[in-house]
Amino acid sequence: MDYIDFLQRTIVEGAAEATADIEPVTMWFTETSGAGIAVDRRLSSQHSHIDNRLPLLAFQREDGSFAVVIANFAMHNVGLTQVNRNISADIAGNAAVKAQVGISGNPLVLVTNGGCGNINPEIKSDDYSGVERSGGLLADRIVEGISQLKKCDNGELSSAFLKVELPLEKLSREQLDKLMADYPKNPLEDNYESNRLDEALGIWYRETARMIQEAKGPEVAEAYFHILKLGP
Repeated sequence: MDYIDFLQRTIVEGAAEATADIEPVTMWFTETSGAGIAVDRRLSSQHSHIDNRLPLLAFQREDGSFAVVIANFAMHNVGLTQVNRNISADIAGNAAVKAQVGISGNPLVLVTNGGCGNINPEIKSDDYSGVERSGGLLADRIVEGISQLKKCDNGELSSAFLKVELPLEKLSREQLDKLMADYPKNPLEDNYESNRLDEALGIWYRETARMIQEAKGPEVAEAYFHILKLGP
């Protein structure tokens, strides 16, 4: 609760500080590429994918310098491996700091990652060298993209919210047992990832078997979509 209280207080204070320091700006947009930074972490298949799009939204002051730059690159911030448990802003934070220095006006830079699915950084390391390298590459692309910006004629803000009910497959106990029997197991493999996967699968199996026995399984799963649109 201490963290929740801190978070709520900080958000309110940040909003108040921002509204007290309003300045006129124009909005600019472009979409460049982050190719060569990310990989699909799954085994190669027809479903493998990487989203190299790197959209940039920039707010320019009247003197030509930039106040804020927002960049989005679909990639998990896992430049540190599971060996390093330190809390950090990882690749996005490193890229934001480096891009800030390279853009006129020393703007506030926000790097988001949106829906990144199974996309991971190509470079990972136990120390911060991987974060530094990937963050530097991403920052370079952001700075290069600034020269490609085009002015936005429409700066309106709009939003939409939608709840969708997704039908769930109904399994019989026989189907559930067959899924577990067909699950590939390697008795010689003993590592963190395989052990956690086996543990999660076991929990799912027991919970699903209980719902089948009690005939209380849900018919649908609810998915929520909240969209904010600014400019293009």
